[in-house]
Amino acid sequence: MKLLNRTLLATAAAAVVLTPLAHAMDIETRGVGSAAISGDVNSVRTSALRQAKRNAVLAALDKVVGAGTSRNPDVQAKLDDLVVQIGEESFYSVTPSSADGQYQVSVTLRVDDKSLRTEISDLGLAMNTTTTRSQPILVMMDEFFTTPTNLHAPLEELTEFRHEAGSHYNEKEAAASSKSSAYAASSNAAYASKEQAAFAVNDKSAGRISAARETRVAGAAQDGYGNSAAVAGRDSGRLDASGESSHQAAGAASRQVAAAASSKVAAASSSQSAYAHNVNAEDHDNTYYRKLVKYQPQNTGPDKKNYTYNELKGQLADLDIKVLDNSLFKSRYFGDRPITLDQLDNSAELAKYVDYARKDATADYMMIGSSVIYDLGVDKNSGQESCTGVASTRTFSTKTGEDIASATQSESSVGASSDDCRARLAVKLAGSLGEQVGKRIQEFVKKRTMYGAEYTIRLTGDNLPLMTRTAFSQALKSVPGLEKATQRQAGAGQVEIVATYRGSDPLDQAVAMALGSNPQFASLDSSVDGTVITLCMNGCKKALH
Repeated sequence: MKLLNRTLLATAAAAVVLTPLAHAMDIETRGVGSAAISGDVNSVRTSALRQAKRNAVLAALDKVVGAGTSRNPDVQAKLDDLVVQIGEESFYSVTPSSADGQYQVSVTLRVDDKSLRTEISDLGLAMNTTTTRSQPILVMMDEFFTTPTNLHAPLEELTEFRHEAGSHYNEKEAAASSKSSAYAASSNAAYASKEQAAFAVNDKSAGRISAARETRVAGAAQDGYGNSAAVAGRDSGRLDASGESSHQAAGAASRQVAAAASSKVAAASSSQSAYAHNVNAEDHDNTYYRKLVKYQPQNTGPDKKNYTYNELKGQLADLDIKVLDNSLFKSRYFGDRPITLDQLDNSAELAKYVDYARKDATADYMMIGSSVIYDLGVDKNSGQESCTGVASTRTFSTKTGEDIASATQSESSVGASSDDCRARLAVKLAGSLGEQVGKRIQEFVKKRTMYGAEYTIRLTGDNLPLMTRTAFSQALKSVPGLEKATQRQAGAGQVEIVATYRGSDPLDQAVAMALGSNPQFASLDSSVDGTVITLCMNGCKKALH
């Protein structure tokens, strides 16, 4: 018996193969098989190893598709075919042992997630494929093809220098009018003459007067240019008049004096001329200098070609994820108005477009991303064009905004030309990004299938008494697949309960069936908005508005 054990262990050890290279999407499981030790060594070993491989594959199915898959009768019926399709190269680290008359062997399975899904789909065992494909994703992505920012090697430098030196002289000369000076002088002269005339006729009692006059006039004024003008005049004469017309004589004398003074002032004023000088002179010595350095990438907007986007859609389709191309829906929504993802993502328009995607495009999820590919020029080692790039996406529910898969990947590549390098790099970026994002999306769907999705259930009405709210809460406990119901709020007009549901029937209909036997809910109506279920005691038209 000891010799038989040593022979079994040695034979099993010879079957150990090299460990396959690990990749991001690899699923790793371990299976154990056993068989009773008998005289047929090969039969014992083959039976135990076959069982170990089957168990490793079943564990992988539970891990990829969901717990309980291994117990599915269809899976059990086609399990051996699936082991064969996976291939011997996926099994490694065979570890034999024996105890209590049993030969035992353990084996490790490492298989690519996408490959395993393809195999089970080809065998008709993709139980979650329908669930995943019934929840489409609207994918939006911009691609930028540019050059990297390098602060030590500017993309563009602009230097401007200008020097100006010189002189300017301009003189204007104009005669200044002395009308204002003459007017001021004449006014003063008239005033002085009037005083002299009044003094001459001061004696009213005289029957005849004889008045001598001597008028002296002086006037001064300054024009608007800052020049002054001075005038002077002197006149003398006699006046004889009878007493009856003494006043008339005095007035005439006054007028004569004023006229004489005015004429002398005008003569004096016209003989004086004032001039204004306007001089404009400048000496300048100006220097202008400007230096502009551009470090930012030359590309300021998304490129019309989008290699990463096309490849990413293919990667997701390989993972049984239903993808909606954004081009058609974007055209319907925005029309001829051009808009980039950056503009959409940083505006209130995003919320409106997500709502449109959910209602009109029937997209349960939306993926928004971008890829930036940098042209690095010729690679010194290979002599080919080199490039590097970064791709990033985020995927969220259009109903709740819940993030389900976000990822960022960077890659490098070389090619015969810059376009060839770019295309090769896009394939690598989309491949690694698609695997990572796709796996997370599948994981999200698997967990929702296993544990259910969270729903908000609201009962509304004009008057909800306590007994009605209690009957509603108790009825929810009998809904198949509805678990962990927790009351969030309750009042006379509404009661709100949060619960997880993993049943097959629409939740509002499942709840209505549970409430059907209670006459209080005979006229119950419902409305569904994503994961929010509203049950209305008095009809849902008002609630919808």
